[in-house]
Amino acid sequence: MISDTLALTLFQEAVPAHVQGRIFSLKRALEQFTWPVSSLVTGLLAPAVLRADHFLVLSGMLSFVAVTGVAWLLYVQRLDV
Repeated sequence: MISDTLALTLFQEAVPAHVQGRIFSLKRALEQFTWPVSSLVTGLLAPAVLRADHFLVLSGMLSFVAVTGVAWLLYVQRLDV
């Protein structure tokens, strides 16, 4: 939920107002299409490839990268002002 809020904020800032409806509908369509596909692939591959502790480490690293990336973007945005 947090990442979706951050993504929506970035989209609203970067996309011109007159095309936001088209962009958000395309984004939503892609999200709805990829969710079942990614769930299926993950469900089939996860037991063979990764153990539960690997998922915890991977999700922690991805969370750190996401938070660091957003913080960096906000910092860079402040420098341009």
